Amino acid sequence: MNTILHNSKQEKALVMIVDDVLENLQVLGHILDENGYDVAFATSGAQALESLSEIVPEVILLDVSMPGMDGFEVCRRLKANPATQDIAVIFLTAHTEIESVIQGFSLGAVDYVTKPFNPAELLSRVQTHVRLRRALHHIVQQSEQIANQNKKLRALDDEKNQFLGIVAHDLKSPLSGVVLLSGLIRRYRHKLSDDEIDTHLDNIESVALQMTELIDNLLDINALESGELKMTIETLSISVLVENLAESYRHRAVEKEISLFLELPQHNIAIRSDVGKTREVLENLISNAIKYSPYRKSVWIRVSIDPDGVRVAVQDEGPGLTDEDKENLFGRFMRLSARPTGEESSTGLGLSIVKKLVEAMNGRVWCESELGQGATFIVTLPFDSATG
Repeated sequence: MNTILHNSKQEKALVMIVDDVLENLQVLGHILDENGYDVAFATSGAQALESLSEIVPEVILLDVSMPGMDGFEVCRRLKANPATQDIAVIFLTAHTEIESVIQGFSLGAVDYVTKPFNPAELLSRVQTHVRLRRALHHIVQQSEQIANQNKKLRALDDEKNQFLGIVAHDLKSPLSGVVLLSGLIRRYRHKLSDDEIDTHLDNIESVALQMTELIDNLLDINALESGELKMTIETLSISVLVENLAESYRHRAVEKEISLFLELPQHNIAIRSDVGKTREVLENLISNAIKYSPYRKSVWIRVSIDPDGVRVAVQDEGPGLTDEDKENLFGRFMRLSARPTGEESSTGLGLSIVKKLVEAMNGRVWCESELGQGATFIVTLPFDSATG
């Protein structure tokens, strides 16, 4: 016999009674049932152990003296099994067997009740161990939550330290360059020609722009993660935006003798997005394509209609991505195996910002690449069907 009574309320504790005497099962079952417990029965130790593959009671009332497998052996097996070892075992014993209960405690039992049963005593023992077990379970859960929180805090602390190290490194070098160049101009300006001074000033401006880009990226990350980034979603012509961007980056492509190709649909395509953030996303992808392409290669920018919206693909002939690069591609501060080919700077923040911005505009971004065969970064943004 293996029946569970009144198991409809989750807050009710399930108690299993294991006894080979039917009368004891009936008396104990009635007392527990009348006092709000769910009850399961087993008439032997073997039957009890078998039933535990389907149910897990909080308390087992276990008769010491049973034919075949006695209560001590059942308790030993319960405590040896990780799935059942935390069930509270209360022995049912006659007055003459009390001394042997010490053996039960050594096996992991938590209490005992003597026959004939005193209902108040029985209920008090059961209630105490149900509460203790639940309290222990709650403490374990809290400990696990605290451990998880500590793990997250350690990860955040590691990320903060990494962040500070990267920022310090990426700002220190350019700042040193600014200090050096400005010092040269101040010290030797009477010996320098106008062209030489202009060259130094151009270098200072370039370094300052690198630092500004890093700071802007950090501010973007902070705004995105704090939920303070403001988006203004409106209708804009993606064709015009991409054409303007391609033209603005053409001079950088020429510096590396890179051919920049633009493929636009014949008719104008409108999208719904934030103009400034869309520009920032595409600037990052186009800039990267040029930055990581070897000299005298080609970059393609293609705009088309995709089932998910408007698709902008930026393809390069750079070194491509390793499998590890693909896994880390959109993570913060990730330095990939590929390096810029013209001594350009890279903060490792750009693509993580791109992904967050695109998703904030209800779009998608991903990369298709094979090592040694270049990379294609693809962005899809919502299509403005009303004006397209």
